[in-house]
Amino acid sequence: MQNRPALYAAGIAVAALLICHAHPAAAERTIDKGYVSTQPATKGIVLHLHGCDGLYTKGWVEAWIRHFEYSGYKVIAPDSFAEHRPAKSCAYPYPNKWEIYDIRVKQTLRAIDHIKTQYPGKPLYVWGHSEGAWLAARLPAATDGVVTSGATCGFAGGSKVYFPASVPYLALIGDEKIDHYLRDEFNAKNKTSVAATCTSTDASPNWSWRRFEGIGHIMPIWDDRIRAAIKPIIDISMTYAGLRGDTKSEGDTDYALGSNAETAFADKYRDSENHKAFAVGSGGSYGYTVGWGNSVDAKTDALIWCNKFSATPCVVYALDDEIVVGGQRRAIAVNPRRKLPPETAGENSAEAEGARRSGSPLPTPAQE
Repeated sequence: MQNRPALYAAGIAVAALLICHAHPAAAERTIDKGYVSTQPATKGIVLHLHGCDGLYTKGWVEAWIRHFEYSGYKVIAPDSFAEHRPAKSCAYPYPNKWEIYDIRVKQTLRAIDHIKTQYPGKPLYVWGHSEGAWLAARLPAATDGVVTSGATCGFAGGSKVYFPASVPYLALIGDEKIDHYLRDEFNAKNKTSVAATCTSTDASPNWSWRRFEGIGHIMPIWDDRIRAAIKPIIDISMTYAGLRGDTKSEGDTDYALGSNAETAFADKYRDSENHKAFAVGSGGSYGYTVGWGNSVDAKTDALIWCNKFSATPCVVYALDDEIVVGGQRRAIAVNPRRKLPPETAGENSAEAEGARRSGSPLPTPAQE
């Protein structure tokens, strides 16, 4: 189960990345090589457990991280690949998966001990996505709350949750018609729906789940429903001022491609594998992503990259092998013999001069 398609930055302007700040006193290698925000732990710490293909702090994950920080939390995201372990296991039949979970459980328990030592008395919450969601359910650790996304309830889509029943737990689940990883879980466990899977999971009055129609593997933190679901577990702000992966409906605005966007579209997007999306905004800004498991997530990720640099909301220019902007779908002539590797990228109009910029600082949260 993936956070994102594989990322390559060969000769293309990649949108500004979050900087990984090693904690000055850190002695846990997975944390040293991971992400530690500079935000003080005013309201506590959120431990992020990444998906199968490694630590990713850009795009939609950056939107989550920044909103936790905006809400007063320090975010710590260990990198499981900082230590020797099997290669990523993101596709059926998911080789070495159980060995990977055993390794990641040990890594994460060390990280929790380290965090509790470094920040004594601070509330500690866990957010796990995809493989990290199952990892969170597998942890025999008492924390102040667990939120998971990109997976069903329990460990490996089964009936077992390993942390104490007193720990508040919320599983945020997309639409199985869109997210093929959910369908893989159903097939493996002989289940037919999210409800059938989650009602068979160990019950506790502190545990709950929410399924969202029309949402894929990416859980959009900019969606009011998502933040409202999380808030009873992790007290985040309901005011959202971060990156967004939504837009007006397709075709509302007929933005033209700037010269850099034209080059990226022709050289990097057109002949790449589905599912993919190309978004455009004001001032020549654009963003694209390819290699997703479904078109809903591809659109979301492309819009996040584009909206990072556009002064006005971006729109989807192309989806999979069709141009969709302007309200008329037009097929893209694709060379079937030329398939590029998955990539995610975006840029602003200043990139022609070699400039890059990071996201703007978030405003102070409003009182709620």
